[in-house]
Amino acid sequence: MAILSWNQGSLFHIMSHYQNDLYHLNGNVMHHSSFTVGGDNAALVNTLPPGLIINFIMNYVTIWMMTYVIFDYLKLDKWIYFNISAPLMIAKLLLQMKIIHPYIHTQGKSWYGPFVAKYIMDEYKGHVLCHHVSGYCLGDAPTYSWFYDRLMYYHGLVYEYGYLTFGKPEHYAANITLDYFLLATVFGFMFLTVALTYPFLQKAEKTDAAAKKTKSQ
Repeated sequence: MAILSWNQGSLFHIMSHYQNDLYHLNGNVMHHSSFTVGGDNAALVNTLPPGLIINFIMNYVTIWMMTYVIFDYLKLDKWIYFNISAPLMIAKLLLQMKIIHPYIHTQGKSWYGPFVAKYIMDEYKGHVLCHHVSGYCLGDAPTYSWFYDRLMYYHGLVYEYGYLTFGKPEHYAANITLDYFLLATVFGFMFLTVALTYPFLQKAEKTDAAAKKTKSQ
C-alpha cells in the first residue's frame, strides 16, 4: 500500500506539473525564467509560484475521488488505504517540493546520492538539466513520466507546426480538452497500478468479516 501511495502521489504531481508548466500559465512561468525575487525564481526557497496551491488542492481531491471509485469497484478496503496513503502522499509532496527541489537547484546534484542517481533515477539530470535546460521531460519519477514526457513533446509540435496558436479560441478549447485527457490518463494508470498490486491489497470483505467477528465477541 505504501508503494501504491507513492505512485498515486507521483501521478498527482505529474498532472499538476504538466498543467502548471505547459498551459495553465500561472506562476510557474516565473520558475522557468531568469526573473528572481531575493535571488530565487519560485523554486520554493523564498518564493512560491502564484496559483499553484489552488491547482494542487483541486487535483489532490480529484485523484482521491478516482482512487475511491477504483477501490470501491474492485472491492478493496479503501479506508485502510486512505489512512496509510494520505500522510505518505503529503510527505512525498513536501519532500519533493520543500527539500529535494530547492536542493537540486542550488547544489547541482542528486539529493538521493550517487547510488540512486546511477542505478535508479537522477533527479538533478532529469529535472534541472532535462526539464529546465532542454525541456524534453517533466523530471518526475520514471514510473509514468515516459508517457507524459512524450505527450509533452507532441503537445509542443502542435504549436510548432501551427495547428494551434496561443490566445486563439481553439487554443483555449484544446486546454480544456487536455485537462480532461490528463484526468482520463491518470485514472487509467491508477486503475492499472491498483490491478497489478491487487493481490497485495487488503480486501473489503476481509475487513468487514473481521469487524463482525470482533463485534460478536
